[in-house]
Amino acid sequence: MPRNGPAEQPNAEIGYSRVDVQPDTALLIKGMEATAEWPAVRQLRAWERTRLALQAGERLLDVGCGFGDVAIALAAEVTPTGSVIAIDASEAMLSVGRQRAAEAAASVDFRIGDAEALPYRTDRLTRVGASGRCSGFRTPIRLWRRCSACFDLEGVSRSSRPTGGVCCSTCRIELLRTRVGGAIWALRGPAFDLGGRILNLARELGLEAIDVTGAAHVWTRWNPDTEVAPSGLFPIRTIVDQLVELDYLAADMAERFVVSVEDAARRDRLCISLCMLAVSGHRPS
Repeated sequence: MPRNGPAEQPNAEIGYSRVDVQPDTALLIKGMEATAEWPAVRQLRAWERTRLALQAGERLLDVGCGFGDVAIALAAEVTPTGSVIAIDASEAMLSVGRQRAAEAAASVDFRIGDAEALPYRTDRLTRVGASGRCSGFRTPIRLWRRCSACFDLEGVSRSSRPTGGVCCSTCRIELLRTRVGGAIWALRGPAFDLGGRILNLARELGLEAIDVTGAAHVWTRWNPDTEVAPSGLFPIRTIVDQLVELDYLAADMAERFVVSVEDAARRDRLCISLCMLAVSGHRPS
């Protein structure tokens, strides 16, 4: 199986929580671009857009905007009388977003911000979307990106004006039924299962008119002899090796896992599924 060079290997322990200290931020952005093209991601983005129901003059906050593709697409619905603020913890991501917004002639205010400590006043925002969404997930590695950040859903909700719309999404993965899954859980903690809890989190926050939907992306093709990973995924062997180095997984178990996935791909028996969930609601008046 091809391997990335040392300088290109993503750090599993950091994940996407601190993109700017990863060895190769361009690699992460490229992966995000790949997932943005998945039919399931397009489906959920259309659903989110409908639920946000943006109108001219409204003020939108996009939390965890990444390289800003969603914020740029939505800007046309609220500007010129409204505004879009897009925040992310990565200056590298924001730099790409600013460049693409300029190329698209879209008005988006990109700012460094912490999804777990949103500073925005509730009386200045009418809609809040969390781009810490399914589009950032990869199997089994990219799942760690958004879930490791585990954006503050309560903070997202508070940032919306009363009766304002809130829309968030995340995912669950149906591959890691082995000790590898347990190792990832140990590395990432409870946020690893955010996809299974996001609906009840919205309920516990008292949101009204809650709606939920899902979509799945499935990988059935991969050539492990020429590609480091299936399309849109982080290098499986690289990340599993790091789990071993961090003492979350035994070396023999790690090797058996990687070999089994590679063998399934070579025999045309690969099946990896990623279930993505989106939840919307309104703050009570």
